[in-house]
Amino acid sequence: LKEEIKMKTTDFLMPIKGTLLSIEQVPDEIFSERVMGDGFAIDMSGNEVISPVNGTVDSVFPGGHAVCIRGDCGADFMIHVGLETYKLEGVNKPKVKAGQRVRQGDLLIKTNARRIRKATSSSITPVVFLHGETVNLLKENQLLDAGAANIISISKEDS
Repeated sequence: LKEEIKMKTTDFLMPIKGTLLSIEQVPDEIFSERVMGDGFAIDMSGNEVISPVNGTVDSVFPGGHAVCIRGDCGADFMIHVGLETYKLEGVNKPKVKAGQRVRQGDLLIKTNARRIRKATSSSITPVVFLHGETVNLLKENQLLDAGAANIISISKEDS
């Protein structure tokens, strides 16, 4: 029995300032071919990753390059800050830990978009839904501030 996702488009906020992109634009086939799941990407220009939903932090990757959240709305997702940032010492500073409750807008990770852009091949940040959700972009190719609403719609087929 799959959980039903009850989510309005205002329930999922833009997690970091940047340009909203299709997941297919991520220059890494694990993400662009939806191996882990559907989602979207952000060519980030901001330095603060905020929680797009109310929920619980499932895990924080070593070095703070990614965080997984279980949203109260039923969606589990991962925010992966940049693509090769796990190689960059100290560029991502996690501000949360596994098991912690977060509210929409809470700071998850402090990062450095300029340093990431200089040191890696891409500052694109994938956001991937982990349980078969389908994501539709509502503001594709628009530069959005962290906390912007109505950026995506999420649906899930009943099995």
